Amino acid sequence: AARRTALHKYRGVRSHARQIVEGCVKRFPPCTATMCSLARDALLERPADEDRAVAACALLKSTHSVNRMRVDPSYFRAVSDALLRSSHHDADKAQAAVNELFLSIAIRFSRSTLRGNVTSGPGADDDFELHPDLAAARESVYDLMSPAEKDPAAAAAAKDDAADADADGADDASPGAVLHWTYSIMANALLLFLVHPKIDAREMARLAKYAMSCLLGPSKTLRLPAACALLMISRYDAFHDA
Repeated sequence: AARRTALHKYRGVRSHARQIVEGCVKRFPPCTATMCSLARDALLERPADEDRAVAACALLKSTHSVNRMRVDPSYFRAVSDALLRSSHHDADKAQAAVNELFLSIAIRFSRSTLRGNVTSGPGADDDFELHPDLAAARESVYDLMSPAEKDPAAAAAAKDDAADADADGADDASPGAVLHWTYSIMANALLLFLVHPKIDAREMARLAKYAMSCLLGPSKTLRLPAACALLMISRYDAFHDA
């Protein structure tokens, strides 16, 4: 009942219910995903509901929720997917709440805990492998991006072929083609959260290609984050092999 009431239309009601939910999460951290599942669903639901979106973000941005993202790959995957697919909540208050949720994740997030292995000791990172849920989260982020962002050369060739075949507007059908620049910045950050010094050359090449497409692309707002991303990943050995 508290989980449903935490998404109530009235602020006072949902604030009181949210305190109950956060208290349960604080006492039983493994229950975080279950207690916050309705909030994640609220961000994905259509049609848009401004009050439910604001309430969902308030719960998901809590310290206990964000901290759980840092140690639970499946929870990270679920929340990040809901965050990036919440653009249909286009009301001002809803978008402000979404931005606050993203900032809470970005400020308190640590890449070092997102490891696929559980070994310890010298040389443990040599066998690094991204957790399957985190790898799936990474693929979900890439799926949201436009073809021009993922592979500019291939997108240009496809556009030329479509023009020759009188298939104008085919690119607009891509789910990533309508990704707003604010969500593109969130996607950039989430991809960087999943970067590890032991990333393989193939994934590094894909990430570097995407960052370069943002750096050289038409969107000015994406150029600075893309430049920062390139500077960050340039420290890793795989960057020089990619």
